[in-house]
Amino acid sequence: MYNYMNSSESLEYLQQKKILIAGGTGFIGSHLVSKLVLLKSHIIVVSRHRPKIYSKNVKYITADLTSTECVNKLSREKFDIVVNLTGESNRINTEKVPTVNTFAVTNILLTLIKKNLLIKFVHLGSRLEYGRAKYLPVNEKHPTLPKDVYSIEKLLSSSLINRFCTYFNIPFTIIRASNTYGPHNKFKFNNHNLINYYIDAAVKKQKLTVFGSGRQKRDFIFIDDLISAIVLVLISNKSNGQIYNVGYGKPISFYSFVKLIADEANVKVKLRKWPKEYLAIETGDYYADISKIMNSLGWQPAVSFREGIKMSLRQL
Repeated sequence: MYNYMNSSESLEYLQQKKILIAGGTGFIGSHLVSKLVLLKSHIIVVSRHRPKIYSKNVKYITADLTSTECVNKLSREKFDIVVNLTGESNRINTEKVPTVNTFAVTNILLTLIKKNLLIKFVHLGSRLEYGRAKYLPVNEKHPTLPKDVYSIEKLLSSSLINRFCTYFNIPFTIIRASNTYGPHNKFKFNNHNLINYYIDAAVKKQKLTVFGSGRQKRDFIFIDDLISAIVLVLISNKSNGQIYNVGYGKPISFYSFVKLIADEANVKVKLRKWPKEYLAIETGDYYADISKIMNSLGWQPAVSFREGIKMSLRQL
């Protein structure tokens, strides 16, 4: 794992600040909360969902981030940093009914402007904001051409944050993350994370289904590596005003990745014809150029695909 003590900035900074984590009860949020608890940060979590497992020394607020009532609730809280992990991430559902991603971001921004006390805003975006890759690896200068409603909403959220924070002089960082996987609490497919779905299915000794040939290249990142990148962004002033790609930075075919899961769990993989609704939003080959965050903050991924899968299966 990444040794934060090698960084020029001190982790003591995080012990002196109150951090609001919007959407802190989800897969990524729960891991970030656990890490910040270990780092002795003061944490407020706001989410529509109550956590199944409560972390000590964390204040939980149950609220709908799309409502004006939520703005009023957050305005009464004292915090210095916001990490935004909000949003519905089911791409198929968003084609039928637009989700709440952008509304939640807008309300958080309104809260920050109203309070005028923010030290930093960190937003978790998505590699899907780039759409179908025009070249590989994809760097931060790549055109943003999202293919579906979910991806459009993620890009709109990033654009709103960039514009509002620049205008109101609020330091911000946007992270465009590759597909993230790892140990998680929900032992069922919640339509939010495809790789964790495969991991759950493998643990249950079910066959793993891959659409098409599975030859498309992908970039997967283990949850601990993503969390280490977020923490470095939180403690570094160098990240202010920046957009970073965060991924493993090396490609693997989708089929090969699923086969690694299947082999570790001793289950089979079967190929199936693409359903129309999934094929319509398929983005083809993607892997990230992560040189910007590596050169700027000294971050690099530490967990290989095989080791990440082993740890995920072992901890379920």
